[in-house]
Amino acid sequence: MQQGQIPRVGKKPGLLGNTSDSHFFKHSLELIEEGYSKYKDFVHSLWTTDMDRVIVSRKFMKDFSVLPGKQVRLTASVRHAGPYTGFDIAEESDLQFLVCAGQLSQNLGRLAQPTYDEISFRINSKIEKTESKDGDFLLFGLAIELVSSVSARAFVGPELCRDPEWLATATGYTKDSENVATDLKKHYRFFHPIIAPFLKSYKQIRNRFSVACKLLLPLIQERRSTTSKEHPDMVQWLIDSARGPDAETDKLVTRMLFLNAAAIHTAAEVATTAILDLCARPEDLETLKGELTMVTKEAEDTDITIRTLSSLKKMDSFIKESHRVNTLGLMTFNRQLTAPEHSQME
Repeated sequence: MQQGQIPRVGKKPGLLGNTSDSHFFKHSLELIEEGYSKYKDFVHSLWTTDMDRVIVSRKFMKDFSVLPGKQVRLTASVRHAGPYTGFDIAEESDLQFLVCAGQLSQNLGRLAQPTYDEISFRINSKIEKTESKDGDFLLFGLAIELVSSVSARAFVGPELCRDPEWLATATGYTKDSENVATDLKKHYRFFHPIIAPFLKSYKQIRNRFSVACKLLLPLIQERRSTTSKEHPDMVQWLIDSARGPDAETDKLVTRMLFLNAAAIHTAAEVATTAILDLCARPEDLETLKGELTMVTKEAEDTDITIRTLSSLKKMDSFIKESHRVNTLGLMTFNRQLTAPEHSQME
């Protein structure tokens, strides 16, 4: 099927495209629901604030699963103003995917106890400093703080994981990248190169890069003479795996910030949704607490390992189902298809 043959929901984009003041921004939910009601078993196109999207029925997912990664690309760079936020680093090579699928996956067991220690440290610190008499916290904000601490331990190791300046930079970059993308969406894409340098959010994110470089440069220089056996963390794996331009220090810093943003944003959303679902289904709380109590009792006086985590089957199932049913986004599995022309879906 040619692009022009795909049925469309909503208005066609103008000559310059759309902005966040467009029809889609004001009527996105009803447009998405209209498309689903008409074409839930087919495909349809929908012009959003940032691009023309083809919405594909889940029954076609099997056709995408067999395609190589180079033909089914992430859209983070496009959706999050990559050239202005640094997210376009993900398009330069597959280094981050190879490291996450390789060294990170292989070392989850080694990271289980250290990351648990960081969560405990952060929660205890938060409780001690709270000024709220009833101990209330903003859920999503707390999730971001906890995920930031866990990510920091897994990404930059013990040297920087509790450094206030690094934590502020990692979380701040995540928020700033969203602000830059939001600010630019108010304007037509054609004008972005002209407008971006004048945005407060863009100036702020450039400052984040400067601070990140200041903090990471000494660590990167030190780690170039060590190995992943000594330091099982993301910065070491990137250094060990990077070749050519990927090994340049500024590229490593940018990729570290991108990976931090991806981890913080995604994991915080999943955690928030799961907790909200647990509040809505209190009957599941005792079941999950029972499983957790049993597993921790069996692992008493020993470090948490990948086996410990694998034993939490009910909790794993609850989180996965929560993420599947109540995702915070209106559209999931955002990908850019670069398969050859005339590729067919059956």
